[in-house]
Amino acid sequence: MGRRKVAAAASQTPPRGSSKAGGGVISEIREKHKLELENLTLTKHPFRTLRSGLHTFVLYLGPHIALFTIKAVQCGRIDLKTAPYDTIQLKQGPSWLDKKCSDFGPPVYQASAHSVRIPVFELLPQVQLEAVLWGIGTALGELPPYFISRAARLSGSEPEAVKELDAAASDVHGPIASTLNRTKRWLLSHSQHLNFITILILASVPNPLFDLAGIMCGQFCIPFWEFFFATLIGKAIIKTHIQTLLIISLCNNQLLYLMEKELIWIFGHIPGFSASLPSVIAKLHSAKDKYLSTPTSATSSSKMEDTQWNFSFTLVWNTVVWLVLVNFFIKIVTSTAQEYLKKQQDIEMELITDSSPQTASCKYSPHETILLAKALADDIKYRLDEIRGAKDPTCLASNLTPENHWRIAQRAEAVEAESGERADMAAAESNVEFIRARSDKREYRRVVLPNALECLLISDSETDKAAACMEVGVGSFSDPEGLEGLAHFLEHMLFYASEKYPGEQDYTKYITEHGGSCNAYTSSETTNFYFDVNVANFEEALDRFAQFFIKPLMSQEAVLREIKAVDSGSWETLETKPKERGLDIRQELLKFYENYSANLMHLVVYGKESLDCIQSFVERLFSDIKNTDQRSFKCPSQPLSEQHMQLVIKAIPISEGDYLKISWPVTPNIHFYKEGWAMNLSAGEGSDSAQYSFFSISMRLTDAGHEHMEDIIGLVFKYILLLKENGIHEWIFDELVAINETEFHYQDKVHPISYVTDTVSTMRLFPPEEWLGGASLPSKYAPNRINMILDELSAERVRILWESKKFKGSTDSVEPWYSTAYSVENVTPSMIQQWIQKAPTEKLCIPKPNIFIPKDLSLKEAHEKVKFPAILRKTPLSRLWYKPDMLFSTPKVHIIIDFHCPLTSHSPEAVISTSLFVDLLADYLNAYAYDAQIAGLFYSIYRTSAGFQVSVGGYNDKMRILLDAIMKHISNFEVKPNRFCALKETAVKDYQNFKFSQPYSQASYYLSLILEDQKWPLAEKLEALSKLEPDSLAKFMPHLLSKTFLECYIHGNIEPNEATSIVQEIEDTIFNTPNSVFKSMSPSQYLIKRVIMLENELKCYHQIEGLNQKNENSSVVQYIQVHLDDALSNIKLQLFALIASQPAFNQLRTVEQLGYIAGLSLRSDCGVWALEVVIQSTVKDPSHLDARIDEFFKMFESKIHELSDKDFKRNVKSLVDSKLEKFKNLWEESHFYWGEIEAGTLKFDRVESEVALLRELKKEEFIEFFDQHIRVGAPQRKTVSVQVFGGEHLAEFKKAIAEADTPKTYRITDIFGFKRSRPLYRSLKGGPGRITMD
Repeated sequence: MGRRKVAAAASQTPPRGSSKAGGGVISEIREKHKLELENLTLTKHPFRTLRSGLHTFVLYLGPHIALFTIKAVQCGRIDLKTAPYDTIQLKQGPSWLDKKCSDFGPPVYQASAHSVRIPVFELLPQVQLEAVLWGIGTALGELPPYFISRAARLSGSEPEAVKELDAAASDVHGPIASTLNRTKRWLLSHSQHLNFITILILASVPNPLFDLAGIMCGQFCIPFWEFFFATLIGKAIIKTHIQTLLIISLCNNQLLYLMEKELIWIFGHIPGFSASLPSVIAKLHSAKDKYLSTPTSATSSSKMEDTQWNFSFTLVWNTVVWLVLVNFFIKIVTSTAQEYLKKQQDIEMELITDSSPQTASCKYSPHETILLAKALADDIKYRLDEIRGAKDPTCLASNLTPENHWRIAQRAEAVEAESGERADMAAAESNVEFIRARSDKREYRRVVLPNALECLLISDSETDKAAACMEVGVGSFSDPEGLEGLAHFLEHMLFYASEKYPGEQDYTKYITEHGGSCNAYTSSETTNFYFDVNVANFEEALDRFAQFFIKPLMSQEAVLREIKAVDSGSWETLETKPKERGLDIRQELLKFYENYSANLMHLVVYGKESLDCIQSFVERLFSDIKNTDQRSFKCPSQPLSEQHMQLVIKAIPISEGDYLKISWPVTPNIHFYKEGWAMNLSAGEGSDSAQYSFFSISMRLTDAGHEHMEDIIGLVFKYILLLKENGIHEWIFDELVAINETEFHYQDKVHPISYVTDTVSTMRLFPPEEWLGGASLPSKYAPNRINMILDELSAERVRILWESKKFKGSTDSVEPWYSTAYSVENVTPSMIQQWIQKAPTEKLCIPKPNIFIPKDLSLKEAHEKVKFPAILRKTPLSRLWYKPDMLFSTPKVHIIIDFHCPLTSHSPEAVISTSLFVDLLADYLNAYAYDAQIAGLFYSIYRTSAGFQVSVGGYNDKMRILLDAIMKHISNFEVKPNRFCALKETAVKDYQNFKFSQPYSQASYYLSLILEDQKWPLAEKLEALSKLEPDSLAKFMPHLLSKTFLECYIHGNIEPNEATSIVQEIEDTIFNTPNSVFKSMSPSQYLIKRVIMLENELKCYHQIEGLNQKNENSSVVQYIQVHLDDALSNIKLQLFALIASQPAFNQLRTVEQLGYIAGLSLRSDCGVWALEVVIQSTVKDPSHLDARIDEFFKMFESKIHELSDKDFKRNVKSLVDSKLEKFKNLWEESHFYWGEIEAGTLKFDRVESEVALLRELKKEEFIEFFDQHIRVGAPQRKTVSVQVFGGEHLAEFKKAIAEADTPKTYRITDIFGFKRSRPLYRSLKGGPGRITMD
């Protein structure tokens, strides 16, 4: 409405200078002369007062070059100057101007038939210095518009030049003015694209609009050096030389002679001109001889005086320049004062809008209130003293006369019109045509808030979780020098409290209590914060989340506590060292937080609401984030120089194992094993930054591979040479494009929290339409680009990282952060060439076409709705569970074949042999199945407690090819000695490396050893492994496989008859082939896994030293065993975990600062449910940590008993919402049902039954459950505390083991003796005969 009124008013204004028909151009030229006069007299257009480049060229530099060129032509020589800068200087003229040609000597350049010709590029150096200095001056003259505009942007106001342009749109008319205005508006509308190149181009050509470029560079906060260097190069180098060469050419006989010849030729062919041509040429020659010919006689002194420069104008011009400079500084002071007054007025206007009775009755939207406030502020500046004196806001309102109200309304309409234009721009931005998957039903919208925060809004009507992720373009690369880790520490501090929500951990507590989770991470260039929550609580959770970026508190006490809680290294870098330098870490943190500017942020919000509703949330909650126009850190180029390449870095790792990594610095954005030397190999592009990248090939070496490192490097370079010679064929590229496109369109839906964290990273790197696909979208075949990357993979650019403990004693340097020993050696291209020549001759070849690429993506028709898996086929050899896909309509299938072999775990030797069999099987399949993985098929083979399991998934079209190959490898398995030795070596090192694992991992291992009936200690398995040989494994395998039963599960886009035929084919391959060692298993031989039952009211504890005493950390795992799987007990325990997990984290980690790792969670072992509390710490020993856990439960007892009905119902609802969360994809659904089958519970309706019980649960029942099973001293409380003492707590360990047991405690010194003394829980899983769903 407001926009149309303004337009109508403008259309009714008669244009100036248009009263006479046909007089528009003349009037316009007259107006232009008037405008230039106003410029020179400094009465208008303050941004143009310093734009003196054109005037100084016409009045000084142009004449100087012309006079020098003419003088050189007259005298036939160029050495006229007595000094490099022999030109006009204040009242002193150039020395050469007054001299006669005879004073310089005879001509060097002899006259031709017509005149003297001097080459242009010999004249140029003589005037080059003056020209370049003039260019530098004009470049400096462009700085005031830039600085004033930038200051205006930072203060939130609009540059005057932009206002002038708006006014000029209706005030100036005519074809020239309208063309100029259109050009200016085009420049303004495209100003967001200004960068170094565009500024350079604009500065390099004569351009009357360049002042607008400077203004818009300031308005969009283009970095100063980027703007100035582009302007300096354009004006001082490119533009000056263009203009100088033009003047020299015009004043040089050479050009005139060429022009004369061309004119004679042209006019000689025109009838009527030929007769008069000689007289015209004669007149031109006489004019040229008069001004440019070499003089034949001396010039009189009177004539020389006439030619002297008139310096009176110079004095006037210098005066003008000084006036301009004074005006410039006055403008800056005035602008600063006005901005201060504006801020005071804004504060007082808030009093008006908050307190005035008139405004209280008006129902303005926040947007309208802002518009009105702006209009008021602009129109009451002249009443500032009265405003300041008004004690009662109503007094101020009385000062607004009817005339003022009218002016306010007019201004409000204008602002509204302007906002309407911004709204139109925002609407255009939001109407992005996103490239999306065909199966994606979600709605998307791009929104840019007024503070420049760019947002992606996602509406999913089917979701039961909402999520958001904010990426801030500030990461560890932005750490101040000497404060390494500050970016990561700030990430931690933002979780504490905010001005709006001052309670510590309010945010985390709210998220956890409402079925959600939250976390953050800091990378090199960004810091990402994210959360999910039940949809009903999204708006409030989003509000709490937004406070991270608006007004966090970061109190001094919280800062110190968090430094202590993180780790000892942080205490040194963020407390000890800063204090030594006199730094207050909190002040440094607050200063660093200023980098968190809205223009560096990207936000993804995922909700169930409509896009309009989500947008209203975002605009209301995130618009207050400050935009301080920060520039994100960008690594300008590849960080490695030549001295960092052609190197081999030999490093000594902590753990066992040899590793080799070959890297080359490459141009970013590329998407592009043999002889028992390497165990696994991976290659690809990776980087910490979008500005540079590395292509790396990594592998784990065997001992033999370590000895043949040079041969491995040679083979790698051989293959690179093969690729260079043969090229990357287009069919290979097309194959990968087809695979990526299929994967994109049939991608699985994931949890919202995963989706937002994945998507936000694409917003920084890709245009909006590609945000949903990012790098997975098809690209064009570009062989030149591929060849460029291959050229970068050269011996001249290689870096080799070689890790091995074999380098002990041969290194000469120590890395300062982790004290890693290393050495650096040069590796020259000639050395690599020698390695290539002596490398084994291998049959290296280009890949063949991929047979696993799916062709048939059609969906199978489900003839009947099937809610749960059902037994489709049962024989003495196997059982098939089948469920068609009823939810996701995707051409994929998941197949699990569980080989139940009861002899797999009856001894450490059997466990080790089975593990090595599985490893060898995967090794044999590695090369063949690689193409399958590329084409979207995955597979895994791993040992279970009762045998081994094969799992395959992906597109159903070619699944049977892969599955058939796996089964044939199993059926025809044989031990290959060379691969056996390599894999055994790796397995030995992995077992040895367990001692380097974290203490909490070691504590968890000891707990499993205590609880599980048949679990062998690592030491016994390592001993068995060291004795295992290829022939003993070959003898064991027939024994292992002689008793086998197949539990099969097929779920997805597959029909029942096809599922049945698959299992029949597997049976035929495994059991019915000649010489098969597989035999059926009787039900009595079915192996079950069981857990010991702890004793009521008895606390057992196991105390042990950590395996790596160099690790300062200690750990405790307190395990509270509760019940065997039961729906009612399950929900009570889950509800307690929901209520207690966040308070436990807050108390143990944040308040008491016991350790960085601290948490309470649920645990299930073979269907036995328990609570588990884990703490890892350097500050306290495990005995103390265990006592603090008990104190937490004692403290929390009162919280449970005082739980209000409202809080109880809220937590119940949160748990119900979490349980009712839908499966996101086929794999989630499949794993849930397979979990029920594998455990033997077969509770396929578990969710529905537990939700029904939850809705009926009484608070009193819940409290009774707590008092019976969890409370310290509860009659049915069963506890084990595993305590691992690290290197810092050896004294405490010795003291602990010497203490006598207290009542109701039991010290476990013999784990296996203790296990034998305890009863076992019954197994939920029977054998093949225990099936209730036949």
